[in-house]
Amino acid sequence: QTPREALEFLDREAVTGTLFNDYALGGFVAWQSGGRRPVFMDGRYLFQDLLVASQGAEPDADYALAAFPKAALPGPGGLPRSPNALRFPKERWALAWSDDAAQVFLRRRPRNEALIARLELRQADPADPDFVAAQVRSGVWKRETVLAELSRVTGAAGKALGALLP
Repeated sequence: QTPREALEFLDREAVTGTLFNDYALGGFVAWQSGGRRPVFMDGRYLFQDLLVASQGAEPDADYALAAFPKAALPGPGGLPRSPNALRFPKERWALAWSDDAAQVFLRRRPRNEALIARLELRQADPADPDFVAAQVRSGVWKRETVLAELSRVTGAAGKALGALLP
């Protein structure tokens, strides 16, 4: 799968600035956009958390296009967490788009405030199904709120998350 729909989303919403990505999707984005999108590609992307912790810095990008994670990682409280949920913490990044191929995260910056206010998936992260379902089961999040956000998510992953909700 390619992030074609994510790129269409970026064009439709006029998201500009430098894209942060690893080599897996970054080359496709650079090719598909004909060079219109500046892409910061880094083979160390898989080790971003380690680099940030050790150096206290991350690439200065306006948005990130992340591959839809294939596996979950152990997170706080023993719940599996998506690698993207750990790479793009909510205090610095907002999930704005998700489909079966990719996720788009916008950096929390003044230039992105209006987009984030309108588009952020605050709870419905299809890449983090166990965590989302646990939040709904425990009553921390309301099922109706998560389902409303999921109505903006395309693909099988969003439908699968909706089916998990009690």
